[in-house]
Amino acid sequence: MDLDEFTPEMLLDNLMAAKEYIAAVYQVDEGARYPMWVWNHLPPSAASIIHPHVQILVDRVPAPQLRKLVEKSKGYFAQHGSNYWRDLIEQEKRLGHRYIGEQGSVTVVASYAPRGNAEVELILKDIGNLADLNEKQARDFAACIVKILRCYKGMGVNSFNLVTFSTPVGENPDYYWLNARIISRPVFQPFYTSDAGFMERFYDVWVIETLPEDIARQMRPVFAL
Repeated sequence: MDLDEFTPEMLLDNLMAAKEYIAAVYQVDEGARYPMWVWNHLPPSAASIIHPHVQILVDRVPAPQLRKLVEKSKGYFAQHGSNYWRDLIEQEKRLGHRYIGEQGSVTVVASYAPRGNAEVELILKDIGNLADLNEKQARDFAACIVKILRCYKGMGVNSFNLVTFSTPVGENPDYYWLNARIISRPVFQPFYTSDAGFMERFYDVWVIETLPEDIARQMRPVFAL
């Protein structure tokens, strides 16, 4: 599918199914509390298959970048007595340079400190985690994603990464709001692939396929010559 062919209904169904999956995992394993809804589109995003698909992960520990966002949000709340994400929205609206728009419960801005090209940030108001996403919030979120993808299509983009940053299942602290980021990736070409995916680009988790011991074993004979 091309980026302008996705519909809000497709994504809404997917998000509602993801929510059910997260709840089912948590019922079996209460230690699995940190949900991630991730979309990698086409090989430049490090997707291993061509057709559209998302990934739902539920981890026992927060990814490093998520931990940082939550801790910094908590610190901001303690210092200023207000929610950082609410203040961010108000500031971006006031300045206008990076503010893109809103869809109900979701605000969309161009990221102040992007980790990739054409990065856009989506902030879901008054909710901290994916497991508590209601249908109205999910519908707004889906509509915003579809609009962004249509914009990407107009910009000549056909590959992207999208990730969410969620608090643990059952937690909706006053200082943190669920948010997501999407970046464009290089245009998909024949035989193109990528060695950096969503874990590296967003969560500060580096997926390495080689063990240091194996590398040393393979290279040691050369240095012994």
